[in-house]
Amino acid sequence: MFEYISQKLLNDTDNDGLIDGFEIDLFYTNATNPDTDGDGLLDGEEVTAGSDGYFTDPNDEDTDGDGYSDGLEAQWGTDPTDPNSKNELIWQLPLIFGISGGIIFIITLSKFIWRKKKLHL
Repeated sequence: MFEYISQKLLNDTDNDGLIDGFEIDLFYTNATNPDTDGDGLLDGEEVTAGSDGYFTDPNDEDTDGDGYSDGLEAQWGTDPTDPNSKNELIWQLPLIFGISGGIIFIITLSKFIWRKKKLHL
């Protein structure tokens, strides 16, 4: 019995930053899966103000319910706990014109730029 308790309190089987006992008894996460909700953030990152600075639910891939996973919002730099914190997609279409041997060349290059935008509803 003591060996089980000590292993539960000292081991971090999935190396997610949470000891197994906390995962099982406190956060109800899977002690053998480092990302219980599959959102791209380790369980240990979600229950502490880790590199993204937010506390998120390790059992819900979209803590704020805005349709974007917590991991994606962490990558974008938006707030995964605020459904009004969004990124706006902007298209940039630079055109390059050229003339060679009487032929006109038009080349369009497209790229996405993500801009953080706070929506106020």
